[in-house]
Amino acid sequence: MINKIRRSLPTKIFLISCSMLAVCCFLTYMLIIWLVPKLYSNEFDNAMESRVQTLLQTLESSSVEEGIVILSNFDQNNEVYMNLYKSTGQLISFNDLQAEEDDDVGGAVYDGDNEFYEEGEIEKFYHFSFYDSTEIYCLGITSNSKTLDLVVSAFGSIFPIIIFGSISLSIAFAILFTIYVTKPIVRISKTAEKMSELEFSWTCNEKRTDELGELSNSLNVMSGKLSTSMDDLKNANYQLQLDIDKEKKMEKAQLDLFSAVSHEFKTPITILKGQIEGMVYNVGRYKDRDLYLQKCLVYIINLENLVQEIMTMMRVESTVKLLHHEIDLNLLIKEEYEIFEDLILSKQLNWEDRTESGLRIKGDPGRIKKVINNLISNAIHYSPPKNKIIIESDASNDIIHLSITNTGVILNEDEIPKLFNAFYRVERSRNRQTGGSGLGLYIVKAILEQHNAAIDISNTDDGVKVEIFFNYKIETSHKKQISDKGTTKCSDML
Repeated sequence: MINKIRRSLPTKIFLISCSMLAVCCFLTYMLIIWLVPKLYSNEFDNAMESRVQTLLQTLESSSVEEGIVILSNFDQNNEVYMNLYKSTGQLISFNDLQAEEDDDVGGAVYDGDNEFYEEGEIEKFYHFSFYDSTEIYCLGITSNSKTLDLVVSAFGSIFPIIIFGSISLSIAFAILFTIYVTKPIVRISKTAEKMSELEFSWTCNEKRTDELGELSNSLNVMSGKLSTSMDDLKNANYQLQLDIDKEKKMEKAQLDLFSAVSHEFKTPITILKGQIEGMVYNVGRYKDRDLYLQKCLVYIINLENLVQEIMTMMRVESTVKLLHHEIDLNLLIKEEYEIFEDLILSKQLNWEDRTESGLRIKGDPGRIKKVINNLISNAIHYSPPKNKIIIESDASNDIIHLSITNTGVILNEDEIPKLFNAFYRVERSRNRQTGGSGLGLYIVKAILEQHNAAIDISNTDDGVKVEIFFNYKIETSHKKQISDKGTTKCSDML
């Protein structure tokens, strides 16, 4: 029996709630029995005290004859016992205030036997005099405890009814409470059993808004997710095949990259080999060794630059953790101008710096400098002499916008999407005197993607415009006063 109770939640809730309700009812009844006599006695005493004070005021303004009538009519309900004493302590009758009783109580407080007094009752004394008499009288008043006894007796007589009603109501409310609480729990428990058997065709329809309703909704959500997970497992072979295909594509991309790298190395190495062999064997024009040694040096420098570009590409694509420093874009542009100033002046280019001061981003200073350096270098290199290079920046909606425009040149629209491919060059001859390695924009895009930034290249009416969008929360000079003190120079980070 005990084990069944332990395993049954409704039974346990019923027994606990019924017991608690019955105990609460019993304690409430006992508290009422204990408090009611006290409260009744206090209320009665306060009311009687008020009546007695009014009586005394009336007696002091009345004559002896009038006082006899007033005293006789004061307690018609037998709520109190009244005794009248002279100042000598003699107990006298209300009907004859002039007659003296033979029983002398011997003091101001009468302590004689009275058949109406019961144990625990206390007589209170009040002194007064009639306006037509110089005699000072003492009025003794004692409460009649029979009324209070009747009240207590009445509570005692209804005790069996109270107990029976309390137990009946406790059982009824316990049953209702048990049904309300445990019925949905039992349904949810059965649903959970179905879930443990991997059966997900059910729906737990509890329309409650409390925790049990939330539990029901959670089970429905869990059922849907588990059902989805099972479907995903059934498609595991298909997904695995997709992963294999993706891996093959990555391997092909790596092979293409290696092929492009080998092609980039093959041409200059072949040229170097031919020129050096010609110089070694003094063949024809190669007898002028000084001239062709200089040309060989140029090819070697180009190869060195290509190796550096490939190493840069490998570092960019590696998982090396990025630095996060504040970078002042306006200061960075000025540093780059100082680097290319001689080349700008030699080509008579008009440099227009329209960048907004105080714009800062967080990122790796060395890599961001590589981006700006590459883009400015391209703009200078591909701009015909006496044209413009315009640098602009602004900020709005937590986006920093930077653009570099070089005039005097237009790109083929079909070639723009290919500019970010490794080793792609617009110049078809692939001559390094007229074009770079083809890795610059590839590296630029990779670095910007690491910094959650986007790049776009487009033709304008005057030339080619490169735009960068840094998706960072910004602080402009209009929002926060920024000083150059403490700003990290990108050149110091290289």
